[in-house]
Amino acid sequence: NNYVMKPGSDFDGRWTIKNTGSTTWGQSEADFYYVSGTKFQTNFDVIDLPASISNGNSMDLIIDMLAPTGEGTYSTTWALRMSGVSFCFVNLTIVVKN
Repeated sequence: NNYVMKPGSDFDGRWTIKNTGSTTWGQSEADFYYVSGTKFQTNFDVIDLPASISNGNSMDLIIDMLAPTGEGTYSTTWALRMSGVSFCFVNLTIVVKN
Protein backbone atom coordinates (compact mmCIF):
# COMPACT_ATOMS: atom_id res chain seq x y z
CA ASN A 1 0.00 0.00 0.00
CA ASN A 2 0.97 3.60 -0.75
CA TYR A 3 3.53 2.46 -3.32
CA VAL A 4 4.61 5.46 -5.43
CA MET A 5 4.57 4.97 -9.21
CA LYS A 6 4.61 6.92 -12.46
CA PRO A 7 1.36 7.76 -14.28
CA GLY A 8 0.16 4.91 -16.51
CA SER A 9 2.62 2.39 -15.03
CA ASP A 10 1.85 -1.30 -15.40
CA PHE A 11 1.83 -3.20 -12.09
CA ASP A 12 0.48 -6.31 -10.41
CA GLY A 13 -2.07 -6.05 -7.62
CA ARG A 14 -1.05 -8.84 -5.27
CA TRP A 15 -2.70 -10.10 -2.12
CA THR A 16 -1.96 -13.15 0.01
CA ILE A 17 -5.15 -14.58 1.44
CA LYS A 18 -5.37 -17.22 4.16
CA ASN A 19 -8.34 -19.41 4.93
CA THR A 20 -8.79 -19.26 8.72
CA GLY A 21 -12.32 -20.69 8.65
CA SER A 22 -13.66 -24.21 8.65
CA THR A 23 -14.97 -24.32 5.06
CA THR A 24 -12.77 -24.96 2.03
CA TRP A 25 -12.91 -22.18 -0.55
CA GLY A 26 -13.54 -24.25 -3.66
CA GLN A 27 -11.87 -23.29 -6.91
CA SER A 28 -15.15 -23.45 -8.82
CA GLU A 29 -17.24 -22.06 -5.94
CA ALA A 30 -15.30 -18.96 -4.82
CA ASP A 31 -14.55 -15.84 -6.84
CA PHE A 32 -12.18 -12.94 -6.23
CA TYR A 33 -13.93 -9.79 -7.44
CA TYR A 34 -13.69 -6.02 -7.74
CA VAL A 35 -15.89 -4.28 -5.14
CA SER A 36 -15.23 -0.55 -5.38
CA GLY A 37 -12.77 2.27 -5.89
CA THR A 38 -10.46 2.88 -8.82
CA LYS A 39 -10.61 0.25 -11.57
CA PHE A 40 -6.89 -0.47 -11.96
CA GLN A 41 -7.54 -3.88 -13.51
CA THR A 42 -6.82 -4.27 -17.19
CA ASN A 43 -8.79 -7.44 -17.99
CA PHE A 44 -11.33 -8.78 -15.53
CA ASP A 45 -13.51 -7.64 -12.63
CA VAL A 46 -13.91 -11.24 -11.39
CA ILE A 47 -11.58 -14.24 -11.37
CA ASP A 48 -12.00 -17.80 -10.18
CA LEU A 49 -9.56 -18.96 -7.54
CA PRO A 50 -6.59 -20.71 -9.21
CA ALA A 51 -7.06 -23.63 -6.78
CA SER A 52 -9.16 -24.57 -3.76
CA ILE A 53 -7.94 -23.26 -0.40
CA SER A 54 -8.55 -25.44 2.65
CA ASN A 55 -8.39 -24.33 6.29
CA GLY A 56 -4.96 -23.04 7.29
CA ASN A 57 -3.68 -22.64 3.73
CA SER A 58 -2.76 -19.44 1.86
CA MET A 59 -2.67 -18.35 -1.75
CA ASP A 60 -1.38 -15.33 -3.67
CA LEU A 61 -3.94 -13.63 -5.91
CA ILE A 62 -2.47 -11.45 -8.66
CA ILE A 63 -4.36 -9.03 -10.92
CA ASP A 64 -2.80 -7.13 -13.86
CA MET A 65 -3.27 -3.40 -13.26
CA LEU A 66 -2.43 0.04 -14.64
CA ALA A 67 -1.87 3.21 -12.64
CA PRO A 68 -4.10 6.17 -13.58
CA THR A 69 -2.55 8.87 -15.75
CA GLY A 70 -3.30 11.70 -13.32
CA GLU A 71 -1.31 12.36 -10.17
CA GLY A 72 -2.97 11.55 -6.86
CA THR A 73 -3.74 8.83 -4.36
CA TYR A 74 -5.99 6.01 -5.58
CA SER A 75 -7.52 2.99 -3.85
CA THR A 76 -9.38 -0.15 -4.85
CA THR A 77 -11.22 -2.83 -2.86
CA TRP A 78 -11.57 -6.50 -3.78
CA ALA A 79 -13.15 -9.43 -1.93
CA LEU A 80 -13.89 -13.13 -2.08
CA ARG A 81 -17.45 -14.28 -2.76
CA MET A 82 -18.88 -17.74 -2.25
CA SER A 83 -22.57 -18.74 -2.39
CA GLY A 84 -23.49 -15.06 -2.72
CA VAL A 85 -21.68 -14.09 0.49
CA SER A 86 -18.77 -11.63 0.31
CA PHE A 87 -15.86 -11.90 2.76
CA CYS A 88 -12.13 -11.29 3.05
CA PHE A 89 -12.20 -7.68 1.80
CA VAL A 90 -8.76 -6.40 0.77
CA ASN A 91 -7.58 -2.95 -0.27
CA LEU A 92 -4.79 -1.55 -2.40
CA THR A 93 -3.71 2.10 -2.39
CA ILE A 94 -1.14 3.67 -4.71
CA VAL A 95 0.28 7.18 -5.05
CA VAL A 96 0.79 8.38 -8.63
CA LYS A 97 3.54 11.02 -9.13
CA ASN A 98 5.61 12.17 -12.09
